[in-house]
Amino acid sequence: MNLTKEQEERIVLLAVEEILRRMPTVIENLIVEQAAINSQKDAFYKKYPELSGHKELVAKMISELEGQDLCLDTDKLLDEAAKKASVILADKEINFSIPDALNIDRKFDGNGEI
Repeated sequence: MNLTKEQEERIVLLAVEEILRRMPTVIENLIVEQAAINSQKDAFYKKYPELSGHKELVAKMISELEGQDLCLDTDKLLDEAAKKASVILADKEINFSIPDALNIDRKFDGNGEI
């Protein structure tokens, strides 16, 4: 079936009209979704203020957990991510504080060695 130029233009015009007609609904849905995400984020960092300076780590933990279980409830996902991030931060704090606790002098030579 061959279309005339006018028929093609009419089809394109109808498609554009339909897209424009639906855009306000799509934009409204995006705004509502972003507001919900911002609200969740605010609630999360209010519950776990110690993680507010470690947003990249929290995001990584959320991503890993989502990769393991896409059906995980959002509240459970966020709580698990907070637990995992807290454990990692605690481990790093312990590892970094050992030389200080042992009074080790951290003087480095030019080759990056102690």
